[in-house]
Amino acid sequence: MQNEQQRLQALDQRVKQPSFFRQADHTSNFLQKYSDRMIQSYNSAQKTLKNKIIAQEQFKTNQLNLEAKQKERAESVKQQNAQKYKEELEIYESKRKIAASRQQERANKTEEKIKMQREIPRKYQAVLGIQKKKEYQKMLNEQKNAILQGKGGDAFMTEILE
Repeated sequence: MQNEQQRLQALDQRVKQPSFFRQADHTSNFLQKYSDRMIQSYNSAQKTLKNKIIAQEQFKTNQLNLEAKQKERAESVKQQNAQKYKEELEIYESKRKIAASRQQERANKTEEKIKMQREIPRKYQAVLGIQKKKEYQKMLNEQKNAILQGKGGDAFMTEILE
């Protein structure tokens, strides 16, 4: 028991000594500074995490906006190309219609000419036939005159051919 009392007394003296308080005060200051640093570190890490989350959300938003703009541009280009194709098709169709109408006009004119040739009155054809007959008679008369003059039929023909 006496040992225990001595030990307790030694402990009381040690607790009452100023160096013990200084050491405890130093430890307390150290722990306070350490806890402050830990809190700052935690707050900094939390801010960094929040900033990363915000950056990721902004990146996703920007990505979605970019994709939307690209789709919009693609749709716009698609519509422009469709419009150009439609205009070119209309131009082609109008040119084709014009060409078809011109071809039809030519065919109609040709048909009219053929009809006109078929419808030429027989009298006119007879008149043409008479003219041809007269020309033929004239040629025969010239040939006859040549034979009478002594040139002969062959000489007359060579003369005509020359």
